[in-house]
Amino acid sequence: MSPRIGEDRALVLRRFAFAETSLIVHLLTRQHGLVHGIAKGAYRPRSRLYGWIDLFDTLSVGWSTSRGGGLVLIRDGGIDTRRRGVTRDLDRYRAGLGILELAALGARAGRPEKRLFDLCASHLDALDREIAAPRLVALSFQLSFLEHMGLQPRLEACVGCDQADLLQGSEKGLAFSDSAGGALCPACARSARAEGTQVRRVTRAAVRGAIGISRVAPDALDRTSLADALVTQVDGLVRGFLEYHLESRARAFSDLSESTSPERPRRSRPRKAPR
Repeated sequence: MSPRIGEDRALVLRRFAFAETSLIVHLLTRQHGLVHGIAKGAYRPRSRLYGWIDLFDTLSVGWSTSRGGGLVLIRDGGIDTRRRGVTRDLDRYRAGLGILELAALGARAGRPEKRLFDLCASHLDALDREIAAPRLVALSFQLSFLEHMGLQPRLEACVGCDQADLLQGSEKGLAFSDSAGGALCPACARSARAEGTQVRRVTRAAVRGAIGISRVAPDALDRTSLADALVTQVDGLVRGFLEYHLESRARAFSDLSESTSPERPRRSRPRKAPR
């Protein structure tokens, strides 16, 4: 049975050492979606696979596989876009890992993933170039990812009755339900609670902040100015919604420090090593 040949641009989502000289890799590709492969001899200095199969970089990868499926055999390739800057700061590194974690949850095998691939690449570029603080880039990606998956929360109107003036009024709080799909007016919130639906309170400022971030392209996030306290509120809003609908969490995002200043990032106390 003759092997099938594949070639595509790729991002490494995960990689594991295999035997003494090889790697198992999970790739997000633009045309073929999620691809699982083995790079034999990737740790041998004379191998054509040596030294370039790494996280965060955009790669060109060629592989072969039999019709029986299973792991593809990585045959050759190289680096299209190097993003060394992501690894030079701990918070940027963690944000980059979180982007890859979410992409791994959303990617499908055997189907084009152009939109997801481009979202990952553009946000990794923002981290690499220090366009904005890692937490803002992470929030931008999470909101874009939810939209890509068709899971974006309803923020500007009541998810129950379409009442559209929810963001007007005091800052005391706004009813929000992850399971219902977003913001709720007082009447719909009472009905939801009566039916046993979990409803939490979020600030209107957090909702406005999430809307603002979602409307800005990754390469323009430097124009977004939010105080650390507000970014923390937006993070709680987005992360709770994301974790409910994915039934999982990007653990790397939870280790990001609270500073939103890219010039003088606040160093957090020592924590466990990033995964």
